[in-house]
Amino acid sequence: MDELVEVEGREIKLTNLDKVLWEKEQITKAELLSYYVSAAPFLLPFIRNRPLSVYRFPHGVEGGLSFVQKNWEHLPDWVKTFQIESERGKKLVNYVLCSDLPTLVWLANMTVIEINQFLATVPNVDNHDLVLFDLDPKYPADFSQAREVAYAIHLTLKELGLKHTAKTSGSDGIHLLISVKPLYEIEKIRGFVKRVGDLIASLMPKLATTSRDPREQAGRVYIDYRQNGLRMLIASPFSVRPLPDAPVSFPLQLKDLEDDQLTPTAYTLKRITETPSLLRPFELGTPQSLLRAFKSVGLS
Repeated sequence: MDELVEVEGREIKLTNLDKVLWEKEQITKAELLSYYVSAAPFLLPFIRNRPLSVYRFPHGVEGGLSFVQKNWEHLPDWVKTFQIESERGKKLVNYVLCSDLPTLVWLANMTVIEINQFLATVPNVDNHDLVLFDLDPKYPADFSQAREVAYAIHLTLKELGLKHTAKTSGSDGIHLLISVKPLYEIEKIRGFVKRVGDLIASLMPKLATTSRDPREQAGRVYIDYRQNGLRMLIASPFSVRPLPDAPVSFPLQLKDLEDDQLTPTAYTLKRITETPSLLRPFELGTPQSLLRAFKSVGLS
């Protein structure tokens, strides 16, 4: 089933709307499109002017070929892109930017399920305006332990005077984010996150670690400070994930971190579609200086 629609003055041909993307849940491409249209007022302000890498599933989540797409060569002339030198400097990568509803609908029609974003905005992509605490529970650790570690980091950031927010990763982890002025070298940001992570690990040695050794990570929540790196990506808030039940990376209120009933799949495409009142802004607040926080953790 195809349909020609007009979205804010742009004509877009929607194709294969009855294609089932999640077999068990019987979620169709039309439902994915509908979800992203509903989420657009909350998603677009956050990803605006951020280069995106997307995960496409033209044959469905369980249906064979799927691929990550960073570089785009053939796309409508009204879809904005931004060229960034590849990590090894061998070529320019043409990243898509999504700042409006037509582009979001076009991406969803390209069977983009997962939207991943930079921690920086164009044109100055080497200076991050977001600091990330990426909490990744390693088996047999689980989401409940990630929640405990997230709450400890929340209290630490509060003590440092840094406003921050949180979201589920959409998988089994939690992301805490700080909006900062884009002034700091990436190694300084990474060092700050590691120092806070080391402090948490020293206070909760059975729950948390910053070690990159898989043997040290097993059964603990890995505080992955290295995710604060150039060209690194995180799932955007409100992004659907290509996992069973179609979970969504969803904003949390900081008090939610104390909720024993909170699960990593508390927010799914179907639940949000059925109860759109669940959608709420992901508010980062005014960009902050990190100088006092750097000093507090011993970074000059």
